[in-house]
Amino acid sequence: MTTELILNMRPYSKKNSRKARRWGKMIFTVPSDNYEAFAQIAKWELKSQINAQSSMQKRFEGPVEVVTIFYVKGQSNFDSDNMHTGVLDILQDAGIIKNDKQVYGGWHEKIMGRKDWFIKIIIKDYTPSVYSEGDYGVY
Repeated sequence: MTTELILNMRPYSKKNSRKARRWGKMIFTVPSDNYEAFAQIAKWELKSQINAQSSMQKRFEGPVEVVTIFYVKGQSNFDSDNMHTGVLDILQDAGIIKNDKQVYGGWHEKIMGRKDWFIKIIIKDYTPSVYSEGDYGVY
């Protein structure tokens, strides 16, 4: 089964948007306020989309592929790897996937020069590729 979701918002990275905090002598980092706000709104929006469409699979239990396409307003540049990882965390927090460890495949892409930001997320049951069958030069 395949599920397609849309977020009409600017993404923020969980990894690159961090702030340092001190607790006694220990210093640790936490996600930025921008990422936290993005994650809360995105989680709510994704749950709403899943619940609104009865034909959508509510929760993926087994291995999945996740494709994330970032439509970028203007020429803003960012690390799409980190954005993709943040989206996987949000999918898990929203209960759409059980755990981001079940993501066996997929890809991400950014398309620059759009009028506004949005994110397309495609989730489908994982199908092993031809390279997972037999020995293809793996040492």
